[in-house]
Amino acid sequence: MFFAALVVLGVGNSLLDVAMNAHAARVEEAFGRPIFAGFHAFWNIGGLAGSGVALMEATHVPVSVHFPAAGAVLLALALWAARTRFLPGADRGQGGAAFAWPSRVLVPLGVLAFCGFVAEGAVNSWSAVYLADVTGATPALASLGYFAFSGTMIAVRLAADRVVARTGAVRFVRVAATIAVGGFAVVLAAPWPVAGVLGFAVVGLGVAGIVPIAWSVASRKQPDAPGRAVAAVAACGYLGFLVEPVLVGALAARVGLHWALSSAVVVTFGILFLAPSLREREPALTRAKPS
Repeated sequence: MFFAALVVLGVGNSLLDVAMNAHAARVEEAFGRPIFAGFHAFWNIGGLAGSGVALMEATHVPVSVHFPAAGAVLLALALWAARTRFLPGADRGQGGAAFAWPSRVLVPLGVLAFCGFVAEGAVNSWSAVYLADVTGATPALASLGYFAFSGTMIAVRLAADRVVARTGAVRFVRVAATIAVGGFAVVLAAPWPVAGVLGFAVVGLGVAGIVPIAWSVASRKQPDAPGRAVAAVAACGYLGFLVEPVLVGALAARVGLHWALSSAVVVTFGILFLAPSLREREPALTRAKPS
């Protein structure tokens, strides 16, 4: 029953994810300047809020109480959101197959999102394990790796839109990927737990803006159906979340976690070569805000 519940949760979450990001793209277009990464900052804030499950465990609140309480809160928020005024209309050009491969123009963005999610997933799945097993961190200190990563992600995503408006998406993502690779290098080179935590924080600085920018550009590459564009790129991206734990785990069994985590560095480095796919024919979202 728990497995079935997780399947339903995954289906619902994916539909909600695409709907939110597709609508965010339309809001961004109407707003007249980049604001997409700011929306994603609240995803990280929600992730930190969700980590409150540890507090539930520490205070011995049973799952039979915690899960229904969390579900009730989410249901209340969903009902409130359903009554909120959204932009009217839907994707144009609907029709055709229910499932379709990304169009040629979206494939590089899908690969870029895949790489970005691999980098994020590496920290989500392995930061605490790496700090505990490789650097000898205590459980409390090992948990700070993800906390530091999420904190820098939130900070960058709240500021990234303003930076992108000035520098352009291509230059921003190239610099971001370089910073992320540097953060991974610190993690892998330094044998001390504190250095590892700082390294994961630097990784967060780098990867924070990559996925939101890829999704934002995808919605403008296919303006008649931004929802489909976001869905296609998101599917490629979440494949990275699915592949990354298996890849690192399989490599760790053979060469150790230290070298296995290097696979995330290689994938993140590839973003440098994919960044030109973010270039648009005309400068986007730099005009004055519509009245």
